[in-house]
Amino acid sequence: ALLRRNPDWSQWETDAELFRALGLEKFPPPLFIKGPLALDYGGVQWDLTALRPYVALSPDAVRDIRPTARVPYLLTIENLASFQRQVREIQDQGVVVYTAGFPAPALVRILGRLDQCLPADCPFYHWGDRDPGGLRIYAKVAAACPAHGVQPHLMAVAESGPGGWTEDQHRALKQVITQGGAAGRLAEAWIAQGLGPLEQEALDPMSPCGT
Repeated sequence: ALLRRNPDWSQWETDAELFRALGLEKFPPPLFIKGPLALDYGGVQWDLTALRPYVALSPDAVRDIRPTARVPYLLTIENLASFQRQVREIQDQGVVVYTAGFPAPALVRILGRLDQCLPADCPFYHWGDRDPGGLRIYAKVAAACPAHGVQPHLMAVAESGPGGWTEDQHRALKQVITQGGAAGRLAEAWIAQGLGPLEQEALDPMSPCGT
């Protein structure tokens, strides 16, 4: 109750979500990742380039990351089902990372390292739900990757799910808009285009590069 007096933390409905956001879990969630990367993993050099569909690692054991080939894009994905489809159905050299919902601090550190080691011309994208929670996740990913700037992927398509925004959701969108940034611009676009809530699992995966 005391933690939720902070407006930045008040939106988390369950204690588990709040503890993950604050990094208070005993063990960090696994890192699900694929792409042409080499890692210093607990002092051992691992080349992930040829491993498919993805690998699961402990993020706190990742000491360093470097690309092993040209990376056409980096894509973070909020939901597990969409991540599983993306890495199986889209066969390319993109780096794809599962955020496990709101990214835990250990994953934020990994994203920051990817932001540093990938070339400046490598575009970064995030794919998540079209709802206030999806905006919070998008904002966190964007904040972790300031050097690249993170673009939304499939988050402003014309398709909408059943029903429109509730009063609470609409109020939350307005609050995000006032905060500005990439998430604020996306929320403003949703309202301007008359787009309603949409679970990302309703969409088929595609490459952000259109190939």
